[in-house]
Amino acid sequence: MTLTEFQVEFDILYNNIMSGVAPGLNNYEKSVFLTQAQEEILKNYFNPKSNRLQEGIEASNKRSIDFTKVLVNKSLTKIGTTLDTFSLNNIIYEVPSDMFIQRGFRLMDNTIQKLLEVTPVTTTELQRLNLKPHKFPYRNEAWLIHNGNYYEVIVHPKYLPDNLNLIVRYVRRPQPIILEDISNTLDEVGVALSINGITTPSDCELPESIHREILLRAIELAKVAYTVDNAQQMIQTNRAE
Repeated sequence: MTLTEFQVEFDILYNNIMSGVAPGLNNYEKSVFLTQAQEEILKNYFNPKSNRLQEGIEASNKRSIDFTKVLVNKSLTKIGTTLDTFSLNNIIYEVPSDMFIQRGFRLMDNTIQKLLEVTPVTTTELQRLNLKPHKFPYRNEAWLIHNGNYYEVIVHPKYLPDNLNLIVRYVRRPQPIILEDISNTLDEVGVALSINGITTPSDCELPESIHREILLRAIELAKVAYTVDNAQQMIQTNRAE
C-alpha cells in the first residue's frame, strides 16, 4: 500500500467503525498508530504466545516471507576488553543501534575455526558463577551479559579476544510509517514532533502482504485510544491478529 492508500483507507474504516463518536485524526496521529501497530505486530510474531496461531516465525512460511527484510545477521566489532565486570577474560562489543528484537548469537574463533556455545547470563548469575572454583566458562562455552548498549562476552582463558568473532542475529526496528512531512508539526508546548527520530514521509518497508494487517491493527488502536475507560481493557487489546 502507498502512503495515500494507507491514509484514505484509514479514514474510511476508522469513520465507519467510530460512526462519528470520536474526533477526527490528523496525519501525524494516524502515523503514530500505524507505526505502533507495525511494531506491535512484529513483536508479537516473534513471541508465539502473543498471537492467536501460537506460531513463531520459524513455524510459518508466511511470517518468514513477511519479515525477511528486517532480519539481520551482523558481525560485531570489538570495542574493548574492559568494563565493569567480575571476570578478567572478557571482550566488549557494541549492541547494534537498530536492534529491535534480539534473536541469538554465534561466537567463532577464526584462528581454529571453532564455534563456541553462547550462554546469556544475568549479572546476578555471573556473581554466582564466580563463587565457584572454576570462575570462567568451559572451553566450548562463552557467557554473554547484555549491559545496556554493550555485550560483554566472557570466554575461557585459552581464547584470544582478537581471534573471536561475535555475530548477533536480530530483528532491526523497521522505519516508521509517516503519511506526510511532519517537520513543521509542533506539540501543545511548541516542541517539534517526530516518530522514531524521523519527520519525512516514510513508506512501510514490510511486504505488501502484511500492510492491511498493520492498517486494521492501527485502526483498532485508535478506536481503543478514544473509547477505553480503564487500563485493563487497554491491556487486553494489546495483541496481534
